[in-house]
Amino acid sequence: MARKLWVFQAVSEAFKAWPRQIAGAWGALGLLSLSVGALLLSACLGVYTAYAAPVLGFVTAVLTLVAYGALTRSALSPNLRDARQMGLGFAGLQFGGAELQILFSGLLTGLFAALVIGMFALVLVLIASLLVMAPDDVLGLFRAPEAQVMGLMQAAEAQDLEALQTSGADWRVLVLFVLAAFLGFHTLRILTKLKLGPVASVARGRIVSLNALSLGHHSALPLLFGAVLVSIVPLLLLVGVFQPLLWGALTPLLSVLPLGVAKLQSITALGILIWGLLPLCVGYLSAAYHHLES
Repeated sequence: MARKLWVFQAVSEAFKAWPRQIAGAWGALGLLSLSVGALLLSACLGVYTAYAAPVLGFVTAVLTLVAYGALTRSALSPNLRDARQMGLGFAGLQFGGAELQILFSGLLTGLFAALVIGMFALVLVLIASLLVMAPDDVLGLFRAPEAQVMGLMQAAEAQDLEALQTSGADWRVLVLFVLAAFLGFHTLRILTKLKLGPVASVARGRIVSLNALSLGHHSALPLLFGAVLVSIVPLLLLVGVFQPLLWGALTPLLSVLPLGVAKLQSITALGILIWGLLPLCVGYLSAAYHHLES
């Protein structure tokens, strides 16, 4: 029996879990904010040296993993006491088996996603090459088994888009557009289902990678729709941060603070992403996992 994802209920559960996530992971989120801020600041000040780059990048990656683990434990559990039984540390500062499971699950699903994207892109390029080439050249490929992909690409490049325009073959452009939309849609479906892998790894206590595809087998579109819904509020706030009207109303306050508008905008945007969008997305994926697994 196919399990059903109740999208609006999962979105509601994500917003309800947000205070619990912040209470359980405030330390990890705070350190992550400082690390990302230092990374951006070093780039802005021109001190992004060969030594600072890998160190700050590594620290940020580790803190992201720690914060993700804390947020996932807090979202999967009905309260912080149960989350601590799952390994949640003080203020969300812990590094254990769950973090390693999230890491390897992310690496495996990322590798598979890269293969899928590469395969779909190759199919699109090959079909585009066949459409651009003259009919005689296409038939010649089937008569010559030794023809390689590089040869096909060079033959297509010789005629390029100019061949499409001069031959009046507007239908080829339409075919490519429809094919690109079709492949892009299915790629997005696969990537959406793979996002359940890290959350499922924490919940099950073992690495879940391609098995995540079976979790959202019939719920890829509802899962994607819910992810859009849960992101609306943080993204609207993010857009509002860069509205001049808002900062014009705060002019008296800005005259007191030693920070300019650009710096305050960057700090506010960073806070929305780390303290708003990240917990809500993790909370939504955790709620969706509960729906699809129960």
